[in-house]
Amino acid sequence: SDTDGSTKSTQRKLILLNNINVSLKHTIKQQMKQIQALKEENKSVKIEMEKYKSIVRKQQRKQKQKEKAKDKESSQEAPSRRQDSVVGDMLGIDELAGAN
Repeated sequence: SDTDGSTKSTQRKLILLNNINVSLKHTIKQQMKQIQALKEENKSVKIEMEKYKSIVRKQQRKQKQKEKAKDKESSQEAPSRRQDSVVGDMLGIDELAGAN
C-alpha cells in the first residue's frame, strides 16, 4: 500500500504539472498573438512616420526655395535702392520715391 500511495502522489504531481504546462502554453499563445498585433501596429506607425517625414521634407524644401527666392529678390533690390539713394543724395532729395 506504500507503493500505491507514492504512485497516486506521483500521478497527482503529473496531473498538476500537465495543468501548469497547458496553462503556460495558453499564456504563450496569447502573448504571441499580442506580439504579432504589436508588430502590425508598429508597421503601420512606421508607415505613418515615413509619410509624415516625407511631408516635412517637402515643406522644408518649399521653405528653402521661398527663402532663396527672397534672398535673390532682396539682393536684386538692394543695388537699385542704393542707386536711388545715391541719386537722391546727388539731387539733395531724401526720398527719391517720394519726389517722383
